Amino acid sequence: MTKPRPQAPARQCLECQINLPEGSHPRRKYCSERCAERVKKRRHRQRQGHRTQTARLYAELAEARAMQEQHRAEAAQARAEADRERRKRMDADIQRNAVRKDNKRARETVGQKLKEVHYRLAAREAQQLEQFTGSAEFKKLSRVNAQLREEIAHRDEVVRRHVRQREEDQRINHELRTKLDQYIAVAQRMQIKGEAMFTVFTHWNQVMAWFFDHTQGIVETEEEAEWLRFWSYMHQHQSHIFRNGYMETSLDDEWGASNET
Repeated sequence: MTKPRPQAPARQCLECQINLPEGSHPRRKYCSERCAERVKKRRHRQRQGHRTQTARLYAELAEARAMQEQHRAEAAQARAEADRERRKRMDADIQRNAVRKDNKRARETVGQKLKEVHYRLAAREAQQLEQFTGSAEFKKLSRVNAQLREEIAHRDEVVRRHVRQREEDQRINHELRTKLDQYIAVAQRMQIKGEAMFTVFTHWNQVMAWFFDHTQGIVETEEEAEWLRFWSYMHQHQSHIFRNGYMETSLDDEWGASNET
């Protein structure tokens, strides 16, 4: 007894999933023409959509490639410009270094020449100085120079002594004038008479005698000349003014009468 053959599962429509009728063609896939047409249209739309998307993608790719090429061109131009600038800087540096080296060599050459010239001048000056120092004219000039130095030193010493003497004379004259002013002020203020006046006059006479010996009668101011004239008058009329150590007449009257005569 044979086993029955298993039945194949019912085939379904690929579009609407409905079972196909029995006895249909093995290659049949759709239940009706409408399903087949609907699938055909959908596949057509899908193919058209793929083509449109592909074209768009190709266009975007072409645009991206164009932008990439543009960017590459700009980058290449920028690199070329940078290379040119770098080459310019390098050329400028090379030229500047060359100029520096030339200047250094020129300075060294000029310095060497200057040294040679200085050496020659120094040698020539030394030779001329040696020749001149050995000559009679140089010896004569040396003697004259030494003599002039001695004369200048002697003159300076004389001037210094004169200055010191003049300062000392001025100091002494100042002291004398101070003492005379003091005596005259005392005599005028106190109006001393008699024996006290004779004592003051004696002391003042000694001071004036020393002043006359020191100046030899040569005075510098009119006031000193007035003192000397007054002292001379007192010497001439001493016996008339002072008698027995006392003053009989007024000193101002006697001096005024003498000036009037």
